Amino acid sequence: MKKNKHKSGNTSRLELHPDELSEKLDKALKYHQAGKLQKAKALYQKVLKSHPDYNDALHMLGLVFHQSGDNNAALRLYNKAIANNQNSPELLTNFGNALEATGKIEDAIAAFKKAIAIKPNFSLAHNNLGNSLIIRGKNDEAIASFKKAVALEPNYADAYFNLGNLLHATHKLDEAALCFRQAIAIEPRFADAISNLGKLLMDKGDNKEAVSLFERAIELNKNNAMAQHLLAALQGRTTNTAPESYVIGLFDGAAGFFDQHLVEELDYKVPQYLQSAVSYVQGEKSKPLDILDIGCGTGLCGPLFKPWATKLVGVDIAPKMLKQAAERNVYDQLITGDILPVLRKTKSAYDIILAADVFIYIGDLKQIFEAGKKALKADGLFAFSVESGNDDDQFSLLTTGRYAHPLNYIRKLAAATGFREVKTDARVLRTDRNAPVNGFIVVLQNSA
Repeated sequence: MKKNKHKSGNTSRLELHPDELSEKLDKALKYHQAGKLQKAKALYQKVLKSHPDYNDALHMLGLVFHQSGDNNAALRLYNKAIANNQNSPELLTNFGNALEATGKIEDAIAAFKKAIAIKPNFSLAHNNLGNSLIIRGKNDEAIASFKKAVALEPNYADAYFNLGNLLHATHKLDEAALCFRQAIAIEPRFADAISNLGKLLMDKGDNKEAVSLFERAIELNKNNAMAQHLLAALQGRTTNTAPESYVIGLFDGAAGFFDQHLVEELDYKVPQYLQSAVSYVQGEKSKPLDILDIGCGTGLCGPLFKPWATKLVGVDIAPKMLKQAAERNVYDQLITGDILPVLRKTKSAYDIILAADVFIYIGDLKQIFEAGKKALKADGLFAFSVESGNDDDQFSLLTTGRYAHPLNYIRKLAAATGFREVKTDARVLRTDRNAPVNGFIVVLQNSA
């Protein structure tokens, strides 16, 4: 799912000082509004060289740094500007954006709330406050913030989009659909809202309209990875793997409430099943183990395997999921990135490699198996879950957008890459749309 929209203060609202610098600053603002950030930056810096406390230039140069990804530089400038003027809601809102980007979520929430206290009808601050509240898991407050934003500004498409994403993630599907449709009505070319509505309709089982929406989203943005992946799934075309940007968006968008939904609502027990299977294979062995948890997500496997571990390392592609994993305080190291390069850089380092519900987003597992074998010590274990596939020899992309792997495929690949099958359990992995999702827990051993 495409992530929420976070906007910065509108540069056109800036009140310029009636002095000889106004013309220069006005020119910088025009560059800024046109997206010519380097030219705007040079002019703002020129203004500040002669007038270091010129607040408008401090504020706007900070915004340029934020938009360029240098949030620490932005915060230095914003702090200086706020020391001169603590009552600008636009400045405080942009300050909050930079604070959130650097992980200072509570400070960001405080900045947005202060902006709202000064200017209660500032819809932008209400919207951005909602995004920060989501990160803290305060979903009801976030919903209220987004609703306030659209009440204040009925044509605020991004706020409807953000509200739709949160309602979708919290399984209020009908309300979410209305929000996405409203965002599209306001901005008919809003490709992310179109594709997110398509994903929602897939979740409801309305695949016909979902196909039409994905096709429309791709027409508007040929690089829309989510729309491309899910359209392939609905049209019965099996691809080799899900796009990286789709997976990141899917999980980062749900990081704050992922565990609650998966465990409490979908009865997800794959980590426990993996622990049970590995324990059975290990028997009474008590030596400390080096364990790698690939696709670790929020770290649900971590507490179960930590008692066995000398070293427990987690890897995941979604940064916000890893932040949740870090809060468990069980991993010795957490790595943000694709699992394949991490495996390839490692040789004979791990006793156990875990993959809980990872391969449902990877179709062709050949490279993972090859790299995993090299990363394992002699006799090391590779324990993972897969969804059941058809009784043939190939993986397939299901209409859910997830991949299924039949046991024949797993067994042939294991034999070809030097693994020995030591345990396989048929399990109900979780529920989906109130139906059981069947699969397997598989433990392979490095036979080198």
